[in-house]
Amino acid sequence: MNDPHIWWYVTRSSAILAWILMSLSVVWGVLLSTRIFRKVDSPGHLQDLHRYLGSLGLLMIGVHMVSLMLDGWLHFTPGQLLIPGHSFYRTVPVALGIIAFYLIVVVYGSSLLRNRLPPRFWKALHYFNYVAVLLVAFHAGLTGTDAGRWWYLSVSVVIVAFESGAALARCLESLRAGEPEAEVIVVDNAGSDRALVEPFGVQLVEPGQNLGYAGGCNRGAAEATGDVLVFLNPDTVVDPGALGRLAEPLEDTSIGIAMARLRLLDRPELLNSGGTVVHLSGLAWAGRYGEPAETLREHEDVAAPSGAAMAIRRDLFDELGGFTEELFMYQEDVELSWRAHLAGLRVVVDPGADVFHEYEFGRHPSKIALLERNRLIFVLTGYPLGLLVLLGPVLACGELAMLLLAARRGWFRGKLGGWWWCLGNARWLAAHRRETKGLRQVNTRELAPLLTPLLDPRMVPLPRGTGFINRLLGPYWSVARKALGG
Repeated sequence: MNDPHIWWYVTRSSAILAWILMSLSVVWGVLLSTRIFRKVDSPGHLQDLHRYLGSLGLLMIGVHMVSLMLDGWLHFTPGQLLIPGHSFYRTVPVALGIIAFYLIVVVYGSSLLRNRLPPRFWKALHYFNYVAVLLVAFHAGLTGTDAGRWWYLSVSVVIVAFESGAALARCLESLRAGEPEAEVIVVDNAGSDRALVEPFGVQLVEPGQNLGYAGGCNRGAAEATGDVLVFLNPDTVVDPGALGRLAEPLEDTSIGIAMARLRLLDRPELLNSGGTVVHLSGLAWAGRYGEPAETLREHEDVAAPSGAAMAIRRDLFDELGGFTEELFMYQEDVELSWRAHLAGLRVVVDPGADVFHEYEFGRHPSKIALLERNRLIFVLTGYPLGLLVLLGPVLACGELAMLLLAARRGWFRGKLGGWWWCLGNARWLAAHRRETKGLRQVNTRELAPLLTPLLDPRMVPLPRGTGFINRLLGPYWSVARKALGG
């Protein structure tokens, strides 16, 4: 019984049985206290049935708790199941369940000691049953990983590779060891990793050309059959059970995208990303880089996920139009999450899903130029008109600053190339803007908190004058948000 699916079903079925048995026990106890059975000559067997239902209910609770510890998706420890408030996962609802468990134990224990307890004291203890049933109802409604769903959420993993070599093999090893039930699809953009991938028994897609990260992800998603799509970088290592935990928040239909707690592979105690930060100018970077991983202990809403390890419901991915293939690579995760926000959905980081990333921020001129072009595409097609007007001076000054920086650091032609691409694809930009606008369910005021006026990425040295720019943008953005009504 090593398949995590089995323990998921055991956990769910035992919880349902426990709830039914405890409810029947309470109802039967209420009936016994009325006049309904007064004419029955020998009600002893009726009392036995009451105790029998309660005993079976307590047994099912025990099975439920043990299966939670054996379930590879959540990894509960005994302390998290026995100490209220100690669970990292849905702390308050889990605490309600633990308190209900102790109340039920007290009630059952008082039944065993009934002959030794004063009748009034015994009866008072039995009233705890009503409280316990109420707490269990809240626990079941707020804690389950399957709200509104009777079956298991299947996961499909999409990995886009380009001559990824040993890093890809390491990633697949972690998936096969810790996530044997997951469907894994590798899109080999270079067409050179077949020999490396085949021993792992995963699905290999060879498009015959380099589709880029965005196009490769879309191609892999088209082949996937799972309810949830998990996009992974080939240079990641997945903690056992992390995929299921990453998919779990998506049971909440208000959440559109969930990302893993992304930790540095060579320094796993530190965060690679606790969510992507998005600047007013459209620049984006890994938030909380270098912070202790343990500081991220609860689900947090973020502006955007890291595309290195993120999950989205398959149907929502299709509704949002997938990744924008024209971006090729970089910024596609930010743009997809922005569309999710426009649709009124949340983007969260899940501290229970750990993925380790072999991260190094490359500053090759071609990469920076592509990042810059894609930033422009994101801003021009994603920002509502009112936001573009308010940020017009910031965006114009930002373009001038980027042009000067590009000239100093050797990617001036790439910067100009981004402008030229946008001019040459003006019709596509307009059409994409209309498509993006069609998703919009929120006003600009609700989007404003997603953006920050502060430039503070920690993985790269900042140009001189950044502090001065931050001091200017802070008050500017405060005034602009008031103009938006925020």
